[in-house]
Amino acid sequence: MDRPSASNVSVGERQSPLGCFVWFAWLVGGNAILLVLAIRIARGEHWLLTWKDVAFAAVLLLMVLLRFVDTRWLAGRNLSGERTTGRQYWTWVGALIGSWLVLWAVAHSLAV
Repeated sequence: MDRPSASNVSVGERQSPLGCFVWFAWLVGGNAILLVLAIRIARGEHWLLTWKDVAFAAVLLLMVLLRFVDTRWLAGRNLSGERTTGRQYWTWVGALIGSWLVLWAVAHSLAV
């Protein structure tokens, strides 16, 4: 499968500062914040829900929303360089929420 070249991407798609920010926020920023929150949750008491859990859920939902905005209005692309489809988006949402909820439960179970 051929990789898309820079000439295949139209000017308004990924080159806009907003598109780059949204892409970076859901791909890297959100995951980094969730990892830090999971570590902080693991350092707390067993299954005591706190502001960290609320922040964890809020960041997770914000990532889903940002990916939706990227897919719907900012011409978000998958790793193959093709526009992300609705099916790919929902698969990603399920994988994201499922994997982070497992890590959240493990963090609560570890509580050092």
